[in-house]
Amino acid sequence: MEPTDARRRHERLRVELPAVVWLHGRQLAARVVDVSLSGLALLLPEPAPTRQLVRVEVRPDSGAPFPFTAMVVYTVDTGDPLWPCRVGVMLYGIGRERAALWDEFIRKTRAALKARRTAA
Repeated sequence: MEPTDARRRHERLRVELPAVVWLHGRQLAARVVDVSLSGLALLLPEPAPTRQLVRVEVRPDSGAPFPFTAMVVYTVDTGDPLWPCRVGVMLYGIGRERAALWDEFIRKTRAALKARRTAA
């Protein structure tokens, strides 16, 4: 089950980014739909088991791909035939250096979204 906003520790930022997820030894195309300091939500073509460790590579529009390990915390059915599963993952064991890079990515994403809203 997807966590409610009240239970979330960090602000979720809505994004649309390509990603790749390695699940059950296979590489799957994915879409990132929101990010936070502690994790992200992905759209996948198939479900991922809760508590499963997966390899994720976020591919931002600008900058280098960001690979990391994550733990699946929920999977829900979207009803969409193209992306039938929304999967929430939490960053797992990424270390200080990678965590600092992720924090910077979140700060830049937040600033870009704010600038877009201000310009509109």
